[in-house]
Formats: sequence, structure tokens, C-alpha cells
Amino acid sequence: MFNMNIIIALPYHLIRLSAYIFNLLIFSIIIIQISYAHDNNAKISLLDNIKNIKFTTYTKKHFEDFIVKCHAKGIPLDFKKEFGSNLSGADFSDLDIRGSIFKDVVLVQANFQRSNLSNSVFNNSDARSANFTNADMSKSIIKESNLQFANFTSTDLNKTHIHTSNISYALFNNADMRHSIIEKSKGLYTYFTDTELLSTLILDSVIQNANFHDSEAEDITIQNSDLSYSNLFGANLSNSRIQNSTLKNTIMYGVNLDFADLTGSDLSHTNLEVSSIYSANFYNTNLSNAQIHAVDSNYTNFTNANFNKTVFNNTAISYAILNNATLINAQLNNSTITESIMKEIDARHSNFNTINLFNNNMSLSFFSGATFHNTNITNNNLSMISMNSSVINNVNFYNSNLSHASISYSKITNTIYKNINAENSLWLLSTLESSNFSNNILNNITFAKNKLNKVSFFNNTLQKTHIIKSQFNASSLYKNDLLESQFQNCTFNKTIIIDNRNSPNNKAINSTKDLQDFFTSTKILDINYSHFDFRKLKIDGINFSNSILNNANFSALTLKDVNFTNANLSFSNFSHSKLYNINFSGANLENSNFLQANIQNVLTKGAKLYNVKR
Repeated sequence: MFNMNIIIALPYHLIRLSAYIFNLLIFSIIIIQISYAHDNNAKISLLDNIKNIKFTTYTKKHFEDFIVKCHAKGIPLDFKKEFGSNLSGADFSDLDIRGSIFKDVVLVQANFQRSNLSNSVFNNSDARSANFTNADMSKSIIKESNLQFANFTSTDLNKTHIHTSNISYALFNNADMRHSIIEKSKGLYTYFTDTELLSTLILDSVIQNANFHDSEAEDITIQNSDLSYSNLFGANLSNSRIQNSTLKNTIMYGVNLDFADLTGSDLSHTNLEVSSIYSANFYNTNLSNAQIHAVDSNYTNFTNANFNKTVFNNTAISYAILNNATLINAQLNNSTITESIMKEIDARHSNFNTINLFNNNMSLSFFSGATFHNTNITNNNLSMISMNSSVINNVNFYNSNLSHASISYSKITNTIYKNINAENSLWLLSTLESSNFSNNILNNITFAKNKLNKVSFFNNTLQKTHIIKSQFNASSLYKNDLLESQFQNCTFNKTIIIDNRNSPNNKAINSTKDLQDFFTSTKILDINYSHFDFRKLKIDGINFSNSILNNANFSALTLKDVNFTNANLSFSNFSHSKLYNINFSGANLENSNFLQANIQNVLTKGAKLYNVKR
């Protein structure tokens, strides 16, 4: 019996990968079944159409004699002149009939297997269901002909020109079509599996629902053509030019698009998963509703690209240009974008989940209504962005430029702003909770009608800042520069404004004496006093459960009966302290300092103890 414990023991990402492969296989089976159904119905229709066509009575011997006669006279092999217009069912297999002319000839179910047809002409011919397998048709011209259900498997079509013809349901599997041209032609459900398409041209044609599985199409040119619903699984399209064409709803799983130019093409609803995109050009390309999973895209131009409702999973984009790209309602999960130019992108209502954004220029962009979750934003230019009505949760903003940004009607939780420049920015009607601002430049900002709960401001420059009608609860402003700043009609609850330079008048707790009185009267606190120096305070018996006290200084203190359950004490300093009956259960003590601390009866059940100094 199958052991379910094996599945349970698998890593989560392997389970996801297995599920994804299973879904892909099911999807492929469905596509094959649909294609088979179309092929079968079309074959039935073809048989109905040709059932009354009479096969020729000419034999291969007649054709051989004709070839000898033409060669002797040095004249072209014009089969209509010699045999008439109906050569249906004729057997030309293994014949050397290079340079032949088949003009206005019916060749339904004719057999050209292994024949040499190089430099031949098929003009206005009906070659439905004809067999050209392993034939040499290089440098031939096929014009205004019907090739439905014709079989070109393993045929040499090098430098052949197919013009204004119907190649629907035809088989070109394993054919050599290098340097060939398909122009103004129709090809529904045509097969190009494992076909050599190097430097091929597909121009002004409709090749829908075709199968290009694993085709070698390097340097191919596809212009003004429609390849919708086609299967390009594993195709090599490197250095291709797919311009102003429609490839919507195509399967491009595992496709090589390195150095490709897809200017102006429609790839909406396309599956681009596990594809390679290096130094490509997607200028003005429609990629809306596309699936982009496990893709590495480097040095690529996505200017004016449409990514609306596109899903990015486990994707890495670097050194790219995404100026004016639209990502409305896009989903970005477990992905990284680095060293890219993303000016004036429109990412309204998009979802950034577990994303790394490093060293990008994203100025003048729109993120209104967007959601950022578990995201790192480092060394980015976010100047003059609009981040209104957004949800920002567990995000790290490091060393970034937010000057002149508009952040209004937003909800910000568990977020860190460190070493950012947000001069002249607007923060309006937003809710900020359990967040930290440290070492930032926040001059000349307008901060109005916001609600702050457990928010810490430490060592920021807040000069000439207007803080208007905002509510501060369980928050702290510590060691900031508040020169010429103002608090206008603000309310303060359990909030400290201590040891700031040029502090304006306010009704918060403004001194360590007032804070000691507060601690004496209030024993249960859920606050954010990050970075605060508690060394001059007596805090015995206080319950700091769920408080945020990272980087706080408790060194050389004697602490008794203090409850830090589930508190954030990362990078806090307890060196040389005396700790009696302290409860750190569930607390975050990562990178905290307990050097030479005297610890007695301390609980650390469930605490995070990574890199604790002892």
C-alpha cells in the first residue's frame, strides 16, 4: 500500500512542484484530446469532400518515361501539360522530379515519399492529404495551394516559399524548414514538432492552434501573424523577431527567448513558465494574464509592456527596463527585481507577496490600492510615488528615497523604515501599527489625521514637519531632531516624546520622571518603545507582553518579576544585568546581548534565541 507519510515528509516546495507538474500533465492531455477531436472532425470532413474524386490511372512507369523524355529535350517537367489536371493518388515516390511544375493540378493523396522535388513549383494545386515524407522540396515555391492534411514529416523544405496557401492540419514534424518563408497563409492545427525553423519567416499569416513543440526556431521572424492557442513548449526562439503578432493563449513553457524581439505583440493569457528571457525586447508587448513562473529575465526591455493580472511566481528580473509598464492587479510572489529602471509604472491594486526589490528606480510610479506583504525594499528610488489606499504589512524599507511620495488612506503594520529620505512627503489619513522609523530624513513632511498604535520614531530628522490631528497610542519619539516641527491638535496615550532635540510642546510623556510615574501607576503595557534606554528606570513587576522593545537598553539593570511574553526584544541589551523571575516565553530575543548577565529563574519557552550573545 502507498505510504502517505512519504508525501507528508516531502518539503513544501517539492509538493508544490509535484502538484504543478501534475496539473501541467493534465492540461497537456486536455490539449492533446482537444487537438485530436479537431483533427478527427476535420479528417471526416476531408473524406466527405474528396470521396468523389477519381484517382489517376497513370502509373509510376508513365512518370518515369515522361521524366526521361523531358530530360532528353531539356524542357521543364510540366505535369499538367502531359497528364492533365487530375493526378490524385499518383505515385511519385523515389522519383527525381526536381524543377517540376504542378500548376492547376489536383494531387489529393498523391505519394511523393523520398522524391526529389527541389526547385519545383506548386501553383494553385490541391495537394490535400498528399504524402511528402522524406522528400527534398528545398528551394521550391508553393503558391495559392491547398495542403490540408499533407504530410511533410522529415521533408527538406530549406529555402522553400509557401505563399497564400492553406497548410491546416499539415504535418511538418522533424522537417528542415531553415530559411523558408510562410507568407499570407493559413495553418490551423498544423504540426511543427521538432522542426528546424532557423531563420524562417512567417509573415501576415494565421497559424492558430499549431504545435511547435521543441522546434528549433532560432532567428525566426514572425510578423503581423496570428499564432493564438499554439503550443511552443520547449521551443528555441532565441534571437527571434516576433513583432506585431498575436500569440495569446499560447503555451510557451520552457521557451528560450534570449535576445528575442517581441515588439508590439500580444502574449496575453500565455504560459511563459520556466522560460529563459535574456537581453530580450518586449517593448509595447501585451503580457496581461500571463503566467510567469520560475523565469530568470536579465537585461530585458519591458517598456510600455502590459502585465495587467499577470502572475509572477519565483521569478528573478534584473537590469531590466520597465518604464511605463502596467501591472494593474498583477500578482508577484516569491520573486526578486534588482537593478532595474521602473519609472512611471502603474501597479495599482497589485499584490507584492514575499518580494525583494533591490536597487531599482521606481520614481513617479503608482501603487495605489496595492498590497505589500513580507517584502524587502532596499536602495530603491521611490520618489514621487503614489501609495494611496495601500496595505503594507511586514515590509522593510531600507536606504530608499521616498521624497515627495504620497502615502494616504493606507494601512501600515509591522513595517520598518530605516535610512530612508522621505522629505516633502505626504502621510494622510493612514493607520500605522507596530512599525519602526529609525535614522530617516523626514523633513518638511505633512503628517495629518493618522492613527498610530505602537509606532517608534528613533534618531530621525523631522525638521519643519507638521504633525496634524494625529492620534498616538503606545508609541515613542526618542532622540529625534524636531527643529521647527509642530504638533497640532494631536492626542497622546501611553506615548513618550523624550530626549528629542528642539521638541515642540505636546501632551505626551516628556521626561524619565513622568515615565517612572507612569510605570508606577500602570503595570500592564503593550507598547513600542524601541531603542529606549531604560537604565534610569525601575520596571520591576511590569507586564510588557506583546510589546516592541527591539534595540532597547536594559544593561546593568536589576529586573524582577518582569513579563516579556511574546515581546520583540531583538538586538536588545541585557549585558551585566540581574534578571530574577523573568518570563521571556515566546519572545523574540534574536541578536540580543546577555553578556555577563546574572540570570535566575528565567523562562524562555518558545523564544527565538538565534545569535543571542552569552
